[in-house]
Amino acid sequence: MLLFTLKGEMGRGAKLKKKLDTRLADFRDGRDENNLAEFPLALLADRVPEGQKSVEYQDTITDWKTGQVVHRRVCITGSDKFGLPTSKDEDVLLALVQLTKIRNDFSSSEVFFTKHQVIEVLGWQNRGWAYERVEESLHRWKGVSVHYWNAWRDNAKETWNDSEAIGILEYVRISDGRRTKGGRTNHADGGSQIVWNKMFFESFRAGYLKKLDFQTYRSLKRPAARRAYRFLDKRFHHSDVWEFDLRVFACEKLGFSRGYDTGQLKERVQPALDELVAVGFMESPRYEKQAPGVWKIHVRRTDPVDRSVPGVGACDITRVLMARGIGASIAARLAKDYSREQIEEKVRFFDALICKNDSRALQNPAGFLVSAIRDDYAVAKGRLGPGANRKPGNTKGRVSSAPSEPVTVSTISAGKPGDVDDVTRLRAYEQEMTAEHRVELEKRALAEATAFEHRTLERLQATNPVLWAQLRDKLVMACLERDGICL
Repeated sequence: MLLFTLKGEMGRGAKLKKKLDTRLADFRDGRDENNLAEFPLALLADRVPEGQKSVEYQDTITDWKTGQVVHRRVCITGSDKFGLPTSKDEDVLLALVQLTKIRNDFSSSEVFFTKHQVIEVLGWQNRGWAYERVEESLHRWKGVSVHYWNAWRDNAKETWNDSEAIGILEYVRISDGRRTKGGRTNHADGGSQIVWNKMFFESFRAGYLKKLDFQTYRSLKRPAARRAYRFLDKRFHHSDVWEFDLRVFACEKLGFSRGYDTGQLKERVQPALDELVAVGFMESPRYEKQAPGVWKIHVRRTDPVDRSVPGVGACDITRVLMARGIGASIAARLAKDYSREQIEEKVRFFDALICKNDSRALQNPAGFLVSAIRDDYAVAKGRLGPGANRKPGNTKGRVSSAPSEPVTVSTISAGKPGDVDDVTRLRAYEQEMTAEHRVELEKRALAEATAFEHRTLERLQATNPVLWAQLRDKLVMACLERDGICL
């Protein structure tokens, strides 16, 4: 990976340069501006609906210092040419915050950088589309205006500003990185440059920043997961336990459509939070019905000791287990309680059984794998089963060579969703759903299946329709389980 030396000016006209050697792809010690973390500044979708020129988010809080009820509202508008920002633009904006920290530690509103540095700090592929996307995003943010009503916190004065209308970037200069005839880049300080809006930069200087584990942020796949991580990371600074109105949390903090009903909101929120559970950031959320159509969502940060356990290796193991149908919280616990070697051994042999259509694994794949790990099933002579638990160090030459699958989040539950009673309850639940909602739920369950699960589904559809239906039911019930719906 390319090692960059970032040179930053320490003040206007200053000749002193601060050189920072950092491997941007491994950058972790990030920062987030608290106003930016509280409300989204972009649409959650990748594409802006035709004709939409603005988006609003709002909530009502009780100010913890004054005790006053504050209704907060944010309106984002885009230019006619470049339109509203989307989730990738939000990533680029946060990358610029990180490069400001790396470049001059928020000592200057002027930041010099290259498009490649933005791409690397975000972990994007080094492809032509990424360079074009960064440039498009910079132009878009230059044309964005943000209107705040009681929603911009002035940290220096410790007050909510009544009404503000501000931009994000005052100035943007973009270089394509090509060299001049003399062999030098167009601008000696990194090619491209931004100047932050005065209001935003004053908030940086006033210290209204929080730490952000940028490696964790970069590892999250869903835009909603990244937004939830930023928002909850800010809230968890004050308390380990929070409850929110589900609709406010989903629509005003994550950016999901207000047109969704409660079930649809749960279907979309839960996969995002599953990612946060998988990386050890929080416990599985709990949903509580308050009244018809009114639900609360309860979230709890994991204990500090638990957060330090997963690390990179444990996080990988957690995702390997989730890719094979084990629920996020159980997968995280297994990764913590059992050795990597033991888990990998059971996973490899489990994969071999699935490929051979072995009924022991196919009947309840996730439950079988969980039992194999917890009970330390013996692996020998092509057999996997309980009894004769192995002694440590006696595994050489006894592990199947079946390859592990890529790490992705699975939708199969870790319980026993294949039981007759569960299937009966699922059928009864589906009968109460509208046909449109039922089709949408099944499509989402199948769309979120891993490549490993897709191959199994394709094979079973041609060879064993009964087992295919069982696996389909498991995928669908996992979606409902993440919504907090227990059949």
